[in-house]
Amino acid sequence: MIEKKKKKGSPPISWIDITNLTLTSSPYLWVDVTGPAVAAKLYRAVYYPAGTTLANNLVAYYKLEDTVDSSGNGYNLINNNGVVFNPGKNGNAADFGAVNSTKWLSTSDTLGIDGGAMSFAGWVNITTLPTGSVAPIFSQFKAGGNHVRYEVHYSPSGVLSFIRNRLNTPDSLTYNVNLGTGTWHHLVYTYDLTTVEGWVDGVSIGTVASSGSGSEDTDATEGFTLGTLLYSTDQKLSGLLDEVGVWSRKLSSAEIAYLYNGARP
Repeated sequence: MIEKKKKKGSPPISWIDITNLTLTSSPYLWVDVTGPAVAAKLYRAVYYPAGTTLANNLVAYYKLEDTVDSSGNGYNLINNNGVVFNPGKNGNAADFGAVNSTKWLSTSDTLGIDGGAMSFAGWVNITTLPTGSVAPIFSQFKAGGNHVRYEVHYSPSGVLSFIRNRLNTPDSLTYNVNLGTGTWHHLVYTYDLTTVEGWVDGVSIGTVASSGSGSEDTDATEGFTLGTLLYSTDQKLSGLLDEVGVWSRKLSSAEIAYLYNGARP
């Protein structure tokens, strides 16, 4: 697919003929275009190969124009206490507010994930940095089965944590990073049955080994959340989330690059 993106200062395009197209490993390229009353100019295009695999094993996808799961699997979110939808990274985004103590999005469904391979991807824009507690991005937990919890959160000390928690054995990948405020960052969590890997803005920030199951976690409610933690709903994100996806497999580095550069499943 070629998604046309006009270069700043160029005239509007009613239609284009793409010429002199050279594909590279990068999802971005420049092409010469011609059209009615439009001089040949360079325009930026976003290239995604035919047959992209982003839809494979897609469990849920939230554009966050609203609470609807656009994957077609029916995992629509519940809006708890008035999360609003304001301009975001792509269209609208879920806006939890500048000083949030009450709002989050959730579903009681576990999305069919039970401690196995999975990926989470989404954009976050922190409005107010956390102080006394962490800023949760997402959490997922199935009370039965393997009793494993997944989560990503950002701490007041500037530590981003990617966690696979087997109750008393939390396997945590931590990364010191200044996410700042008012800036969009792309976060990806992947797990392939042996290794948790974290990604920030298209770059892998490390891995940690994790395997096996846990015993029952009586502190966590079963389900999936955005903007809070299943086991500690008093901790909230003050900021925005956009373009959130969940897969029942590990995403490849190429797929992560496509998502970071604007692709949707």
